[in-house]
Amino acid sequence: MPHIAIVTPSFLPDLDRCELLAEGIARFASPEHRHVVIVPRCELDIFDKRLQRHGVALIAEEELLPSLIRLPFTRKWQLTTRGWPVRGWIRQQVVKIAYGCHSTADAVVFADSDTCIVKPFDATLMLRPSGRVKLLADPTDGNTTLHHPWYRRAGRLLGIPAKDYYGFGFIGNLVPWVPEHVRGLARRIEAVMGSDWRTVLLHEKTISEYVLYGVFVQEVLGLQRSRHVAESAKPVIEYWDTDELSDGRLLEFISTLGDGQLAIHIQSKTRYSFELYARVVRGLWQSAGGSHTDAS
Repeated sequence: MPHIAIVTPSFLPDLDRCELLAEGIARFASPEHRHVVIVPRCELDIFDKRLQRHGVALIAEEELLPSLIRLPFTRKWQLTTRGWPVRGWIRQQVVKIAYGCHSTADAVVFADSDTCIVKPFDATLMLRPSGRVKLLADPTDGNTTLHHPWYRRAGRLLGIPAKDYYGFGFIGNLVPWVPEHVRGLARRIEAVMGSDWRTVLLHEKTISEYVLYGVFVQEVLGLQRSRHVAESAKPVIEYWDTDELSDGRLLEFISTLGDGQLAIHIQSKTRYSFELYARVVRGLWQSAGGSHTDAS
């Protein structure tokens, strides 16, 4: 069976969501598909107490990053050894790329803490019989003023003509990458920028790891020469707004889950009843035949 690593960078404020995700993966994914959760070293023990029964492998993010200085008054920012401020959002993206560089799996699938698996995790959603890996590439998504800076920066980091848009949106959930291509991405950034790729990206003010990887595969490798096949279908229903979801709107959103979709994503900054959400998710688990003996 092909080996898929399911990877979740997380931190303490997302622990409840991360635990729900871990339980869903334990229920519905084959044990061969390792679930790796990456958290700050100081939070390892707390995560271990909550997640160990779900078979999660925990890694300290410090193992994947160059030395950073933690600030005592905030989780959002850290400093490089040269005093450059690094946002948590940027740090988490670098962690994903770093894990991909080290992975020996056939594919690495990223599942953020605010995603939850509610149906069987079928590897064929990510891997094709030919051995090629799905690349989320949606021609109807990504061409927005919010995303244009990410595309332009990706072009500059990769040493290609910078554009507002390269024809596809690459951002989503349960997004699979090919580790050998992630290593190629890192080498390309170093060749273009002349520095360690992690240092380069940690000094960026705004990037998107999914746009950076997608543009690399599309424009540098070339889709036909890569191990990817471009597809636009998303296996996850997604809620990206950060407004308040009333109980009624929450239930209405969850009801949009289609037959070909196996997971729900609600942006972690969205205000909603997590208790209601968890009850509904567990009901979906029962309907889908989830059978993990440790479930509660």
